[in-house]
Amino acid sequence: MTGRHDGPAPAPVAEPVTASVEDCIEAPKDQHAIAGTAVGAVVGGALGKEIGDSDLSTAAGAAAGAFIGRRLQKRMQENRAERQAAEVAETGCAPGSSQ
Repeated sequence: MTGRHDGPAPAPVAEPVTASVEDCIEAPKDQHAIAGTAVGAVVGGALGKEIGDSDLSTAAGAAAGAFIGRRLQKRMQENRAERQAAEVAETGCAPGSSQ
């Protein structure tokens, strides 16, 4: 015997592919919080107009509303990402898939 094996070669052992949590979490669709900023500006401007009935109060209300709207949307997006991360940690996800 020469040590040759005429049978089929053994199949290579595939290492499990693991995906990181970041691979499984969707990025926010509105990363710059434009929607929250715009809605906040409109609502804030309307409230400023009602309160002060001047251009200055309207502008101040719009600026404050835009700031608040942007912060609220960012917070909502962070909460969503945290929920997704917890779900991925609990159930896992396939590499390359998004939820």
